[in-house]
Amino acid sequence: MAIFSHKITLFLVLGLLVIGIGIPYAIYYSRRDATGMGVGVLVMIMLVAGVAIALDRLAVRFASPLWVSVGELAVLIVAMISYSYSSRTITLDLSANPSPYFVVIWTNDQPEMLVFQQRFPLNKVAVVSSGTVALLNQDVFSSTDVKLPAQWNGQFSRGMTLDHPRFASAYFYGPEAYLNKPAEVDSLLKQAVREATPN
Repeated sequence: MAIFSHKITLFLVLGLLVIGIGIPYAIYYSRRDATGMGVGVLVMIMLVAGVAIALDRLAVRFASPLWVSVGELAVLIVAMISYSYSSRTITLDLSANPSPYFVVIWTNDQPEMLVFQQRFPLNKVAVVSSGTVALLNQDVFSSTDVKLPAQWNGQFSRGMTLDHPRFASAYFYGPEAYLNKPAEVDSLLKQAVREATPN
């Protein structure tokens, strides 16, 4: 155990914590989770922690624990930034929009026509206080949240895949009253696409 009792580093501490906490949780979930999915995830996390510890112990043979910890901290920061970038979202804030419905059109090449405000760490918010249509590039933001007006009294959404050279799909957002009006919703979606198509 001397290998763990000296040359303390960031990955050593974090790795031992992950394994120490993961083992009892894995035992607990193995008795309650019939599918074993929870246990599998925990085992994978502990394996990653074990590999990190092994690489850490190898690194301290060639560098001081301080510099190894600095490098490990840099790796963690890069990993966090990468994860935040891959999971970034855009929020369309329609809470002050008086329109009776709203349509989001996902495009292949059309740039966003909205003004965005940055939200920590990499998310963006666009306040849409007027109009009924927004164009968003589907390759830029893979996840979109929509903050709907409170006066809609419930909400309804419906999507439509488009056979269009520039537009990939369109999504309708409106009050619950549109729930039983699929033909009208489809008509409004098609109208929004026609109006957004350059002449």
